[in-house]
Amino acid sequence: MSERKENPQEYPEIVRLEPREHVRKRPGMYIGGTNKQAMHYLIYEIVDHSIGLVFVGLCNHIWVTLRDNNEVCIRDNGLEIPDKIDERTGKVLLEAFMTEVSVSDDRVHEFTNERYRGMLSTGFLAINALSEQLTIESTYKGYLWKQEYRVGIPQSKVTQVRALKPDEPKGMAITLQPDFTILEPHDFDYDAIVSRLRETAYLAPSVTITVVDERKYPSLKTEFHFPNGMADVVRDCNAGQTVLHKIIHYQEIWVMEAENRREEIEVEFALQYTDSNETVIKSYVNTWCMDGGTQIQGLQSAMVDVINSKAANSTEKPFTWDEVKGGLTVGLNVKLIDPSFESQTKINLINPTAYDAVAKVIYDGLNLVDQRDDGQELSKISKAIIEKCKANRNMGRL
Repeated sequence: MSERKENPQEYPEIVRLEPREHVRKRPGMYIGGTNKQAMHYLIYEIVDHSIGLVFVGLCNHIWVTLRDNNEVCIRDNGLEIPDKIDERTGKVLLEAFMTEVSVSDDRVHEFTNERYRGMLSTGFLAINALSEQLTIESTYKGYLWKQEYRVGIPQSKVTQVRALKPDEPKGMAITLQPDFTILEPHDFDYDAIVSRLRETAYLAPSVTITVVDERKYPSLKTEFHFPNGMADVVRDCNAGQTVLHKIIHYQEIWVMEAENRREEIEVEFALQYTDSNETVIKSYVNTWCMDGGTQIQGLQSAMVDVINSKAANSTEKPFTWDEVKGGLTVGLNVKLIDPSFESQTKINLINPTAYDAVAKVIYDGLNLVDQRDDGQELSKISKAIIEKCKANRNMGRL
């Protein structure tokens, strides 16, 4: 059989788009749409990149500043971007960082943080392509470096601006304005950003996040620092509620080894019951908050199993999830390598190993509550939880 040589002229209807063009033509594939929520995604993706640096101890402060004319600046005191040439693209690394697929991952900073990933594959290319104007600044070797863009296209070379001041923090800053020829025109929502970044701050106990709105006079400022992680999530959710026991807080790295494959998943959870019937589950996967997925299924399974094992001698039949969840507040934080989601904007986690990891860690953490030396089979915490589940069951019968 002879080899067929394809002639591009045979398929004139096929159009090859460069990555920047594809982002602008199909923004929903990268930021979930063109609406107000999608516009805010531009901020959150940059912040999450900085949180990746926090996770490996290379950053401890992030600033988000809202300015007039829908301008926003996101700055951190993390790593500096070298002025060397990226061998794969032939571009200065600062430019490759903003215009090439995947360059804004750990290749740039020469560190490995396998349990953190920001925007899948595209890095900052998508943010740049959807910004009417964008400026990136980075410190390096005592100098400030800068490059300007318009709709993702460089408007200048990477330029050495000035020497750093003696007390000036190192790190990176990105200032942008959304492109409203593609995105729906909206103003950045200070309250929405504060709410989202509060969630982010819970995930990195060592970071401080400062949000400033300079559009107001006097300017608004909100700052977050949550050293206790998921326990702070539960504490804040239950503020003003009547709680039935102290917060249970536990974390562990779950390890699976099988067929020459090793996987580690880090799980942190905190939980507490109140006297209400409301269920609050704050679930995070690699910095993203999501309502469903395999991690939630693991949580539900483990809690039902553990509570039923503790209540075996005091109930006529096992509790169901509907009877367990009333009054429950949970903070759950899962970090894993190569998470798989239902979509680019990370709706639900679908990794099956997340189910196993979460179920095992929650099972271990809840059982530690009853490792006692006073001869009692169950702690006050376990007894309070069982009584609450009984009350939920009786409520369901009314």
